Amino acid sequence: MSDIKCARARTIRRSSKEIVGYLGEHFTEPLSLSAVAAEFGLSPQYFSTFFRDNFGRTFTQHINSLRIEQAARLLRETDLPVMEVGFRVGFDNFSYFIKRFRLVYGVSPSHYRKNSLT
Repeated sequence: MSDIKCARARTIRRSSKEIVGYLGEHFTEPLSLSAVAAEFGLSPQYFSTFFRDNFGRTFTQHINSLRIEQAARLLRETDLPVMEVGFRVGFDNFSYFIKRFRLVYGVSPSHYRKNSLT
């Protein structure tokens, strides 16, 4: 592999780690692809392609996954109302939170909580 390709591979790995770290710290906040792209000095189009090529899913899929995983943890470990859980993990639309959660776990957040307690 040429020196240029090796340097590019290192840059991509470093950028990927930085992006994952940033998203892990900020996923509960309102995030847009264009704002995160700007944070890393990239165009939205390039960032979108870079993200899909390097993570195997879209930016939105990744953010939703982080949010749903955190919601499941909060449902298991706290007594927070389901609506509060949805808002706390970054969803600004309760119906959308329920829909996304059901797609991942096959049940509503309320049923998930009940099942995790038994």
